[in-house]
Amino acid sequence: MKKHQLIVIHAHFPYLYKTSESYCDETLLFEDMIQWYIPLLRHLNTKTIPPCTITFSPIVLEIWDHPMFQDSFLQYLKKLNRRDLVTLFLGWDCNLINGFRALYDAGEIECIPTTASHCLLPYLSTRKGKQVQINLGIKIFEKYFQKRPMGFWAEEGFVTEEIEELFHEEGIKYTFLHEQFLPKEVLFDSFPLLTSRNVLLIPYKEGVCKKVSGEMKALPDVMIIQVSHRAGCQKIFSFFKMFQEEEGNFQLPKQFFIEDLHCSSKINMKIELNKEFSERWLNKQNHEAYSAMHQMEQILWECMDHIESSRFLKMLKKWLLVSSKEWAQLLTKNNGKKEYIVAHLNIHIRQFKQFYESFGKEVPISKQISDSIFHTLTVDYLKFLRTSFKNQRFTLQQTEKEQLNILMLSWEFPPLVVGGLSRHVFDLSRALAKQGHHVVVMTTFVEGLPAYEKFQGVHVYRVLSLQPHHSDFFAWVNSLNAAMVRESLILCKKIKFHLVHAHDWLVGSAAQIIHKQLNIPLISTIHATEHGRNNGIHTTLQKTVHEKEKRLIHHSQAVIVCSEYMKNELVDLFYVSPKKISVFPNGIDAQMFLAQCQSFNIHKKYELSSDSPIVFSIGRIVYEKGFHILIEAAEFVIRKIPNVRFVIAGKGPLLHEYRELVKEKRLGGHVQFIGYITDEERNHLLDLCNVVVFPSLYEPFGIVALEGMIVGKPTVVTDTGGLQAIVEDGVSGVKVRPSDAQHLAEQIIFLLKNEEWANQLGKNGKKRAETMFSWDQIARDTTRLFERNIFSFQKGGGRVN
Repeated sequence: MKKHQLIVIHAHFPYLYKTSESYCDETLLFEDMIQWYIPLLRHLNTKTIPPCTITFSPIVLEIWDHPMFQDSFLQYLKKLNRRDLVTLFLGWDCNLINGFRALYDAGEIECIPTTASHCLLPYLSTRKGKQVQINLGIKIFEKYFQKRPMGFWAEEGFVTEEIEELFHEEGIKYTFLHEQFLPKEVLFDSFPLLTSRNVLLIPYKEGVCKKVSGEMKALPDVMIIQVSHRAGCQKIFSFFKMFQEEEGNFQLPKQFFIEDLHCSSKINMKIELNKEFSERWLNKQNHEAYSAMHQMEQILWECMDHIESSRFLKMLKKWLLVSSKEWAQLLTKNNGKKEYIVAHLNIHIRQFKQFYESFGKEVPISKQISDSIFHTLTVDYLKFLRTSFKNQRFTLQQTEKEQLNILMLSWEFPPLVVGGLSRHVFDLSRALAKQGHHVVVMTTFVEGLPAYEKFQGVHVYRVLSLQPHHSDFFAWVNSLNAAMVRESLILCKKIKFHLVHAHDWLVGSAAQIIHKQLNIPLISTIHATEHGRNNGIHTTLQKTVHEKEKRLIHHSQAVIVCSEYMKNELVDLFYVSPKKISVFPNGIDAQMFLAQCQSFNIHKKYELSSDSPIVFSIGRIVYEKGFHILIEAAEFVIRKIPNVRFVIAGKGPLLHEYRELVKEKRLGGHVQFIGYITDEERNHLLDLCNVVVFPSLYEPFGIVALEGMIVGKPTVVTDTGGLQAIVEDGVSGVKVRPSDAQHLAEQIIFLLKNEEWANQLGKNGKKRAETMFSWDQIARDTTRLFERNIFSFQKGGGRVN
């Protein structure tokens, strides 16, 4: 039986920065025409290569269609005395688009566009910017091929949930996803993959283009031929001829994928960047180029009132040129041309600035400053943009009386997850946004992620510390706070914030300055205290943190904690009035903990037997989480239940030490510290385990206990901190004495040996988690607290502490 296979040709030669109105550097493009594009078209016409999908750069299409370029290329061929090519070129009416379009119309090839200027879409800072890059790429393609494309090529196969959503809005049916961005639980050979919006993701592997010589025993299902240099063109064409001898059944995406959607597996878009990709595309060498691009992008949407003006048009062209991934790529290479590249890039940036500064002034625009590309970008297109953007205002305006503009500061936010704080801020912010509030989260910059994105209704700004690599922890924290203040004060010129909400002391300095500068109330959430984490204040560093916590609490108009235990701790430690403190528990979203059992074999990965009962725990591997007590308890349990397995997930400073302790006690066959796991892996392990255990010595709240309860598992916790209020002993879970390994072991043994009782505890725990810890209710309670404090602050004349 023949195998369905796809060939996708993506030819990208980086000459954007050399393009000008006079095509002074057109020789390289002439060589690309001779060595690649014309031979490709000739092979396609003679059917010496299989049916394939070809990606087209909108820039190349516009250059090909330019009469000046057509005439110059024809003269170039005549000068080379290439009569064969002259005849072919004239046969296509001096425009290669005509040749490719004829094959496309006949259904012999598939043609799809790329972004307008070859940008990495997720690295743009606004949704509008991504929308323009996609939409303009499609518009240019549609102009020359006279039909709307079904597919779209995202540069580097980098597709996020937001990009997939924009593809769906544009009617795109399929795109290509690099294997490195596949969720870990999805096997590469499980394609085709279908998103929740029915956009088809076609995964592909790296390096196929390197196999252009020698024998290939088997062709991959999706073969991506990435042509990045001219020298290998002949090898690629020779390689194509080998395909004719293969047994594969080569098809086009519209024939196979689009018509066979019922065969596809559903996929949740959870993109994870690996370190190599991040360092390649966002690093010290090219960071300034991204900063300039993001600044230009933000300025563009501030100028929406001038969107139909010639100046806005020219600014948009300049931003499109600067947003190309080629700048980042060229600046990273050590090719001795950095000064030339930077100088050329700065020309576009400087001209953009001139146009911006000329708004409202009678300043003539030089006719010399006009690029020969982006002809489709006209005032009519800008009118289309105005209509398209009318419901996507960049500045956050209060449209209804009850809506609030909330500035939330948090040093960690997904995908940067160190502890429970990150998840709390993520869940609270999106619950508030869901209820109609405008929520801006200011957080730490993460390499490989955009400086700005709108994620599940939340406006996320990631700011780079002024001293991002400082070895002194407090110096790093202070410079991060300074950067947050700077970014917030810029934002406040466009957004009238009603309050600032700080999460823990690490952002306390910034919150206090913003509170005073903007004259708005400061609300703080204290997730844990330095005293509680360390069972006292013992060092100079701990004392410094303790004082910073004290200052934040006393400068706050109101303080939120997650448990009565934490409220009492703050009252005792900082002598704060109980009336100032509100208790709102952490919440839980049941949908986040569904195990999607696709083709992920968790048993095999962690060498688990289906016959062995599993005790599961997860958390940051630090002393206060009590995992050393669990190791000790495991020794007792193994004596009674020899085939039991303890699986402990998480990362932290004591991970190596605990692994060594397991070895010393010869528990390697029973106790496994598996390190960091993805959310999907966590969900699988929660689904598979028999008992969930959290042996914490100090726990301000204990959201991990809710995670065990929400999936209906019998949950064992220590009778301490916030865990006391979450679990009802013997009803919705089991409480054990802190630091008592034998008591913990006894309860685990009892649960494993009394399955019916354990199942009932799990059912009760699930019901309690679903009814008492809803994020929607917590967001409503938080909103009421915000509104009361805004009212009292304004009634008091807006006085700051």
